[in-house]
Amino acid sequence: MNPPALEKPVRLDPRSPEFWTGLSCLGPLNLQTRTRSLELIQSADPSDTVFVDSEHAWFPSLGWKIRRDSVVAAHACPLPSLPEHVGIIEIDIDQGHERVGLAPFSRSSTSGTFHQLIGNFGIHELEPTELARWRKSQQAPLEMCPCCQSAAVERRAFPDLHPLCSILAEVALNKLEILIETASPSLSVSQFLRPDQIDTCDGIIARSLLPPSLFRVDPLLLHALWIFPQAVDGERRTVLHAYDPLGQRILAISCPNPDQLATWQGLAKAYYG
Repeated sequence: MNPPALEKPVRLDPRSPEFWTGLSCLGPLNLQTRTRSLELIQSADPSDTVFVDSEHAWFPSLGWKIRRDSVVAAHACPLPSLPEHVGIIEIDIDQGHERVGLAPFSRSSTSGTFHQLIGNFGIHELEPTELARWRKSQQAPLEMCPCCQSAAVERRAFPDLHPLCSILAEVALNKLEILIETASPSLSVSQFLRPDQIDTCDGIIARSLLPPSLFRVDPLLLHALWIFPQAVDGERRTVLHAYDPLGQRILAISCPNPDQLATWQGLAKAYYG
């Protein structure tokens, strides 16, 4: 008999190492990563592998490393509009500015682990509106000076003009695979993407068809770009770092094609001057 469908969000207790071990046993799933400025959605499998110590939970096959004391809450949430998933476990990090989610497939042989996690670590149910209010209360806006705020609003209004959009279009045109990385004190993410389509219907979006993946960037915080060459284990790469108005690096993109360097730099220089 299948477990009853999840109807409301359930707050979970993520403090135990066994919680993180349980996440690694969820089997094939859709993986979601959200920060202030970007979103990544990819298919993945934790492969029953996680390394947990007093400070971090590291999922090598997912490209995630989470600082455990930065986790503010975890929730199991229903996904009624996506019946192919049994639900999603979402972990709010760094005052809710970062969130990762694991959505197991309903037909997976390990989908029962999702309900076991709720049974073992569930604290109480919440109304969806209550969870939304709580998350909103956790997130402090990024303070910007009027000049930076004006430029940020314009970037968001015209994402198709931003050089990152053109750079990703070049990547798709040349059928290149890129490595996308974020690194904060709370969460580091490292995932590969070979984009096929670029659009700007909601920010700057790169989609991969096989495997299905999505990479979305909100241009609001793309205050500056630094593009440079790099050699890693003898491999020459073109690297892009993006910074927010406070000078914090929010994104790194690299590709194993040094010939892209001049093109990427030219696109950035034409926009930023």
